[in-house]
Amino acid sequence: MPARLTLVMVVALLGLCVPAYSQQVAPAAPSGPVVSLNLIVVDSNDHSLDVVKNDDIRVVENKVEQTVISITRDERPIDIIIAIDATGSFRDLLPYATAAAKLVIEQRRPTDEVGLLRFVSSDKIDMVQEFSTDNATLIKSLSLFRPQGGQSAVVDAIYVAVDHLAKHKTQEHRRKALIIFTDGEERNSYYKQDDLLKLLQEKGVQIFPLGITINLDESSGFLRASPKDRAEKFLKTIASESGGRALFSKTPRDLGNATEEAMRSLQRSFLITFRSADITDKKGFRKVEVKTAPGVKQKAIAPQGYFFTTAPDISKTQH
Repeated sequence: MPARLTLVMVVALLGLCVPAYSQQVAPAAPSGPVVSLNLIVVDSNDHSLDVVKNDDIRVVENKVEQTVISITRDERPIDIIIAIDATGSFRDLLPYATAAAKLVIEQRRPTDEVGLLRFVSSDKIDMVQEFSTDNATLIKSLSLFRPQGGQSAVVDAIYVAVDHLAKHKTQEHRRKALIIFTDGEERNSYYKQDDLLKLLQEKGVQIFPLGITINLDESSGFLRASPKDRAEKFLKTIASESGGRALFSKTPRDLGNATEEAMRSLQRSFLITFRSADITDKKGFRKVEVKTAPGVKQKAIAPQGYFFTTAPDISKTQH
């Protein structure tokens, strides 16, 4: 039987590198934290690139350009949850979504682990398959996905998946990513979009919505966007906040192409490391902008900031 997940509010702060302390008598000049962010670079056709020059990327924090230390390929293992919409409105698209999910499983690297999540309403969010490296087991579990009636809770499903990813192998240096197949139509979630965005800021999980919105109503009012526009805006927002990519398919058969592009983005990612010029001890989320240099036709995709916690003053404990 699928394991039932419950909605749990988690407040967990991401640790950042502690700046080194001088061994000299004179105190070291103050310096901000060293920060590493996920980075995806795409060309003018929105295809992921596997080569980037350090001089092509800029990092801006508090309107001040930061010092980029390095840009390296991100070879860390990835923990991936594949979340699939099983609401009644997604019934006709579910076979295409499970076929695309199979591509993710088959294209994962040997060290990557995949889990499968099915969602409908807030009380119907289930881990159909826990994290595994066994492709046969994962593919077999896809056959358990069935559509079901209920009020779609997309926000809750993403919140639960992000929380679950963040708790997996916390002692290992691994990346975390959620690939979600959905039409993005939110009807009745417990958590609000702002709750979800805050969680994304704290946890550092990349979101890759693979949206199929072709069946949503495109009718809009004078003061209200259409269901399709609202769904696509929401999926783009969470992807942008997390440094992931929202990819939309014009037809169900295009979903395979979108899935392969999402996997290329994951497997061709970089880590950009910079030293922040912010020497204050203010805790919380610090917004940054990662962008390409003037004249560079490529596009940089990265999280919109990092979560800072004040490092302990270890000099007080030295003898």
